[in-house]
Amino acid sequence: MDKTKELGLNDGDYLLVKAKKAKWYHLLNWEEMKNAYNMLPEDVKKEVDELNYK
Repeated sequence: MDKTKELGLNDGDYLLVKAKKAKWYHLLNWEEMKNAYNMLPEDVKKEVDELNYK
């Protein structure tokens, strides 16, 4: 189905899409992946630590 028709958009109309970045940290067992954990950026490590997966 053509979403532009479904949304009633015409040529020249603008569509703004706001999306959140997917989080996948909770899907991994960080205890078994200490080397990978150590290579993560500090901001990602903080999020992982908040999930108690360190």
